[in-house]
Amino acid sequence: MIQRMAVAVFFSLLVSALPAWAQSEGHLREYFEGMQVVLKMDMPATKEGVNLRADRLPRIDRKKYEKKLNRYGTSIHQGWPIRITLIKVKKKHIEFQLGGGGYGSQSVRRVTYPLTPKSEQELHLEEELAVLPEDVPETQHLVVETLEHLHYEREQEDAHLRAVAAEEYAAEKRRVREIALASGSRFNLRFNKRVPRDALTPEGFMAVLAEYVDFSPEAVEEALQRQAAEQPEIDIAEAFEPSPDEEPPAALRKGLLWEEVVELLGRPSKMEERREGSLQVLACTFENGSYGRVETEFVEDVLVRFTPPLR
Repeated sequence: MIQRMAVAVFFSLLVSALPAWAQSEGHLREYFEGMQVVLKMDMPATKEGVNLRADRLPRIDRKKYEKKLNRYGTSIHQGWPIRITLIKVKKKHIEFQLGGGGYGSQSVRRVTYPLTPKSEQELHLEEELAVLPEDVPETQHLVVETLEHLHYEREQEDAHLRAVAAEEYAAEKRRVREIALASGSRFNLRFNKRVPRDALTPEGFMAVLAEYVDFSPEAVEEALQRQAAEQPEIDIAEAFEPSPDEEPPAALRKGLLWEEVVELLGRPSKMEERREGSLQVLACTFENGSYGRVETEFVEDVLVRFTPPLR
């Protein structure tokens, strides 16, 4: 009880002196969206995200949090830089979406194929066997042997189709898993009755998340440098020799926004849009006379996957 009162008093004192100029969803979105931050904890690869009780302790149900990490995997690792993609204020909670906000259900429907039907030959032989007299055992034996062979062939075809279905199911699970791991996550800041006005100021909002998110530019710069050292960007200018009249694109990396990729590579030659659960996925092909073809995928306008340039 004392801990809860202390948290409430601290939060009240902290935000009581804050300016009231930005106390709305619109102001929060204008201030934060597009900003990069550094996570102080791993985030599960699901749009369920992490529920955070903003006005009482404990803030997070650790058992549920660990269960989500084990079930869905980690889409944003502690210490990673990540872009804020959306802030949505509802009556009792605020959605704080990072890197696309997280993927929906990772469940995949199994592919099934119908059993191979009997051929006309097999049906005809079955009819013939039914009316064959018993005094022609050699003919009966020949018909039965042929039917067994046709039945075996059908079983082999069914086994092949089951194997194909299993491969397609496994491939789809891998694809969905890859998208989920690249689709970010979110915090759900939950309040007891309604979202207080003070939590709608940038300062108050950052205070609620201070234990879990580092908003400082210094931390972001350090994390970007560390990430670049561990996972170097694809430098297209180094990979290909541009023509004298062209300015080479600088580099690609996950987390860039749509506009930033277009600025690097120009307009795409091909675009295909699809839905992955609740997420909008945009697959784009960029082609350049000097650099070749680059295949990309964006989730909610954030680059989540790309292939090295191909000549």
